[in-house]
Amino acid sequence: MKHWLLLLVLSLQQCSAFKIGMRRIKCSTPIGGKPTDALLDPRPNIPCVIGYVGAQALLPSLSKCPVDAQIQPPWFNGSGGAGFCPPEYYNLGAVVPGIAIILAALALNMNISSNRLLVTTKGIGTIDKTMDIGAVKQPEEILFKDIDEWNMTPAGLIVKHSSSTAFFPLYWDQKSVEALLDERVA
Repeated sequence: MKHWLLLLVLSLQQCSAFKIGMRRIKCSTPIGGKPTDALLDPRPNIPCVIGYVGAQALLPSLSKCPVDAQIQPPWFNGSGGAGFCPPEYYNLGAVVPGIAIILAALALNMNISSNRLLVTTKGIGTIDKTMDIGAVKQPEEILFKDIDEWNMTPAGLIVKHSSSTAFFPLYWDQKSVEALLDERVA
């Protein structure tokens, strides 16, 4: 009884600590960058979902054939209907949309992997991951002193600055971007 009472009292006490410790930012240091520069790691969630949609569009066109024509795996002991169709039954016209969607997902994934979000001590922008930011002129970035307002939405980051508004799609870890911007945008 005393144990439950103690748990009840402890659960009613208000906790004063909102954030404990530093958040692990999912990033790497860019080539030629300072240790405080963050080249955020890509998150392939959107390409994976698009690829799944492509696979769902592709598979039904490959499995339309009579049950007696299906190729059954050797371990199958049922009456039929769960096998693979031979290639002569494939509907290639119906396969094209699924392949196109899968290729679009692969292209988006390659774009996300090479063009990454860079957050330096001065600003934010996207660069190619192989770019040496120390040797060449600074990449196009939005300086933190020019940022009027920033907002993280479910679709990505919206940055309003002195000249216009920039949108960075949510291809990176949302909490890491928020933690970096909270720290660096004054």
